[in-house]
Order: sequence, then structure tokens, then C-alpha cells
Amino acid sequence: PDTLTREDLLGTGEANLYEAIQRLRSRWLRPRGANLAGRTLAQVFVDGSARGDVEALRQIRVLDVVDVRFLSTIDAATQYGTMAGIGGAVVVRMGG
Repeated sequence: PDTLTREDLLGTGEANLYEAIQRLRSRWLRPRGANLAGRTLAQVFVDGSARGDVEALRQIRVLDVVDVRFLSTIDAATQYGTMAGIGGAVVVRMGG
């Protein structure tokens, strides 16, 4: 339930990753409690690089994604530190 494959994403018929995730796992996009920096949305990491909050997913074409997974707040903090915020992390692997 915490990983979506290219096939899952393409099956939605959506062009951008935000809309595909909205259809398949909308809970990944929902705000959570705020941290000290005021962040409440999950943070996005593409191939290991921070890209901002979930709104950054609107700029990613579904066709370019290998897979995407959601990390809980605890797992995100372990992997990415406080950058992940209180909302967890959406981790995207690219490769056309």
C-alpha cells in the first residue's frame, strides 16, 4: 500500500504524478500536524533530492516515473532528517 509502480500510475490515465496519486493514494497528499517550520504536507524527494512539498508532484510526468513510495514521518525523519517535516515523504524514482 505504500508503493505505486509505473503500471499503477499509468493505469490512472493522468498526465502528472500529483493527479495519479490523488486517484490512487489520496491520503499521501493530506496535510498533517505542523512542525516547527510550519510544514504540514509530505515532502517530495526525487532520486534522493528534495523538491519541496507535494505540490512539486504536479511538475512530474507519470511517464517519467519508475515508482513512488510513501514514507511515514518516522521513516522519513530517519532517512532524510528534519527536512521530511511532520507530513512524511513521497519518494520518487525517475527513469523514462
